[in-house]
Amino acid sequence: MNRSGRSRARGAAVSTAVAAAALSLLAACGSNGSVPGTDGVPTAIPSGGYTVPGGGVVVGGSSALEGTNVPKDFPIPPGATARLGSTNGDGSEIILSGVNSAQAGKFYSGALPKAGYTINHKSSAPGGLATAMTFTGHGVKGDLASVGAGSAQFITIIFRKQ
Repeated sequence: MNRSGRSRARGAAVSTAVAAAALSLLAACGSNGSVPGTDGVPTAIPSGGYTVPGGGVVVGGSSALEGTNVPKDFPIPPGATARLGSTNGDGSEIILSGVNSAQAGKFYSGALPKAGYTINHKSSAPGGLATAMTFTGHGVKGDLASVGAGSAQFITIIFRKQ
């Protein structure tokens, strides 16, 4: 693997680690956006977002779908809620909740091709507990992972400009 490939692989690994940490934090949040054991201190990201080291931006709510690398008409499953989004350079990531993994897999298997994306790889865990796929189209390469156990149901989508 050349240096550029290693750099992209490391970037994807970091994004995956960040997504996993974000999922853990979101799963731990109470219904009011506060983390249990923090005396009810709100943890919701303000609508303006946060600037992170390296020039990236993290936003919450529906603003998460407005990342610079997220294609404008990217399909979002009915009932899904944008929880978190981040953009840094040529990569963006969004985290959605409210749709279980089996529903997400079924939705994106049909919606991505209809919206002009090519699904390059798809896999799912038995019982619909997890779905993963890679896709390309509209100038981006994407990785989608949906995980659902109990009441914690999340979809993480990473976009990288081609």
